[in-house]
Amino acid sequence: MSERPSQDRAVLPDFIPPELATLVDNAPEGEAWLDEIKLDGYRTAARIEGGKVRLLTRIGLDWTARFLPISRRASRPASRSWNISTVATARRRSSRACAER
Repeated sequence: MSERPSQDRAVLPDFIPPELATLVDNAPEGEAWLDEIKLDGYRTAARIEGGKVRLLTRIGLDWTARFLPISRRASRPASRSWNISTVATARRRSSRACAER
């Protein structure tokens, strides 16, 4: 399978707001649903385009400089464009995630 020429590819929008959690009384039923572990942290979107990474908050603020280790790591798949919903967390020495310093 060959790659399409770049002029045929869709352009990423400047910002895609993240899907936020909605509080409900009961979890959905059925095999089509998956569970997600909830970590305390900052909801971000990693926008990767041409090897350049921008980490945007859920309201679109650029926090790339605040999360340099994450942005450096995310720049590795430089050959493609991505918009990935992420949660930036800190880890304690015990390896448990936390949002505290």
